[in-house]
Amino acid sequence: MLAIGRRRRRPHLGTGRARRRGSLAARLTLVVVCVLFGALSATASADPVLSGQFDGSATPATSMTPQRMAVNERTGDVYVIDSANSVVDVFDSTGRYLTQLDGRNTTNGSFGFGGDDDIAIDNTGGANDGNIYVNSENDRLLFAFDASGNFLWQSAANVTDPCGIAVDPSGNPWYGDFNNGLQQLSAADGSAVGSPILATGDSCHFAFDSSGNIILNHWGATVDKYDGSGNLITSVDPVSTVDVAVDSSSDNIYADEQLQVSSFDPSGRAFGAGIDPNGSLSSTGVAVNGSNGKLYISDRTTGTVFVYDFVPDRRLGLTVGGGSGGSVSADSGAISNCTSSGGTCSDRYAGGTTVTLTATPAAGAAVTWSGCDSVAGNQCIVTVNADANVTASFDPTHTLRVTKGGTGSGSVGSSPSGIACGATCSALFVDGTTVTLTATPSASSTFAGWSGGGCSGTGLCRVTLGSDTAVTATFAQDAPTVATGAASGVTQTGATVAGTVDPNGANVTDCHVDYGTSASYGSSAPCAAAPGSGTSAVSVSASLSGLSAGTTYHYRVVAANAGGPANGADATFATTAAPTCATDASLCPRQTPGAFKLTGSSTVTLSGTAAVVKLACSGDTACSTTVKLTAKMTVGTGKHKHTANVVVASKKVTIAAGKSASVKLTLSKAARKLIAGKHSLATTLSAGSYRHKLVVKAPKPKRKKH
Repeated sequence: MLAIGRRRRRPHLGTGRARRRGSLAARLTLVVVCVLFGALSATASADPVLSGQFDGSATPATSMTPQRMAVNERTGDVYVIDSANSVVDVFDSTGRYLTQLDGRNTTNGSFGFGGDDDIAIDNTGGANDGNIYVNSENDRLLFAFDASGNFLWQSAANVTDPCGIAVDPSGNPWYGDFNNGLQQLSAADGSAVGSPILATGDSCHFAFDSSGNIILNHWGATVDKYDGSGNLITSVDPVSTVDVAVDSSSDNIYADEQLQVSSFDPSGRAFGAGIDPNGSLSSTGVAVNGSNGKLYISDRTTGTVFVYDFVPDRRLGLTVGGGSGGSVSADSGAISNCTSSGGTCSDRYAGGTTVTLTATPAAGAAVTWSGCDSVAGNQCIVTVNADANVTASFDPTHTLRVTKGGTGSGSVGSSPSGIACGATCSALFVDGTTVTLTATPSASSTFAGWSGGGCSGTGLCRVTLGSDTAVTATFAQDAPTVATGAASGVTQTGATVAGTVDPNGANVTDCHVDYGTSASYGSSAPCAAAPGSGTSAVSVSASLSGLSAGTTYHYRVVAANAGGPANGADATFATTAAPTCATDASLCPRQTPGAFKLTGSSTVTLSGTAAVVKLACSGDTACSTTVKLTAKMTVGTGKHKHTANVVVASKKVTIAAGKSASVKLTLSKAARKLIAGKHSLATTLSAGSYRHKLVVKAPKPKRKKH
């Protein structure tokens, strides 16, 4: 309730009117008492929900001292008087900084903010829709701008102490003058229109409702509601206030009491708790946008504007029916023991409230819900974002029972829910319900089909319940997954073959390798180790023996479990053949290595520059080596002169086994010179390991004819 348990109000922080405060005290006390008792009967409603906040960190000044505010209900933009920087900062509906009005383009050249300044925007949709009207108390001036921020005019018409400004439903701007009451202005040029109303003093911040009634915040005091002629309709807020705003969509009234903002319906009755975003509010402004349901509260101490979203009350209705008995109750609120013949079957909840309705069916009955966001058994869960109605129908039920059979495994579910077999293999369903059963085999099984309830095949099973019904779902175990691998360790008579076996979750009762000289096999060997009953591939192998050399063999891995046998692919390997001389040198006959031998005379005559010798190759292989002639010769000069064995001729020679050939050995120049002087030269012929003494003689000189 509004007036009970509120914090003590802090003194009003406005300037320039302390001399008049004493005249308000008696009036304030009287109004508090009168309105207090009127507020006790106010209808409960939810406060707006804090949804964000913004400050002046993005403005050119990087901070602001927010005072009073106004909103453009077409764009959602928020206009905030920044008294510290004498500008109007403009933000979008979420608090993103857009621009500012700084007064430089006015005739006055600036705003003189710092007193009880105010701002209003024309949201009537008329010719001047979006116009911005600013009251600067220290300047004693009123300013007008169009929706784009272009300066229109400034006015001092009858202004002595301006402290409020507003726009009526016809689009006419008005200002509040503390000394002269409320004065209408021309939207065209700011001139005074008609005579002031409520010219009793202390008329300050005010707003119009949709009927043209005036909600007036007397300076630093109460909020009252007047008709368009200034006649009092009702007292609204008995607490000292500094600003007031009216929701254009509901005509609800929001009064800024500095420490909190209080809410009133159009009749002046308080509802909800006081709105205080941070527990230490120091506010001088409140604004409301009826088109998007947002409320803005300024806090001059922290330099912050808090943003709230309205959460209107919504109605939740409940209808109970069906051919069987039962009742429904809510987890909160008034809905209780609701049946087809009585009980409390509706309530109002704050928008967004989640309500759980619980049904208690009579014996042999079940509940069917409609209008729920979700259903869990006998419970209906619904979030009341708008007026809603839920229906609970209580009807006779039948049992649907599912049995699983076969060598495999899997699960069965139902639509509507109830069967989850697995764990829940029977459930009650309302008479006449068509239940669709879905079988899902496990990873190592296959669904083999339905029986009972009129179902067959492997598709969906649909059962329309007119009595208790039983259905069987059969699952078959998958056979192992088998792969044949490679052969290794192949010899003339044996080999090791490998592969993999995935048991697919069932124990492998047989694992062996089929093999033979054709794909018909004919022989088998057991796997070296059992694959077990896991769900992943296991390596297996088998040793084969007694095989024939040089033969191609076919083989495959075979395994079986409860799901039956499975064969790996056919593969082949060839045993090694018996060795021959070509593959094993030890089996070849021994051979005599080829060897050179000189044939013919051991004395040869030098022919030109070469000595021609005849060599033979004995043995079983060809002879191939470098044939050399070596002689003792004197080499060097002076004290370095000595005798040494010197190669005087050499040649690479190859002679086939058992063949002979003449070999021409060209002697060195020194050897030929020595032979010419001595007529012969003793040499050693070497050919591999063969050595033989050989004399090379000079040819006989030719005799001259006389």
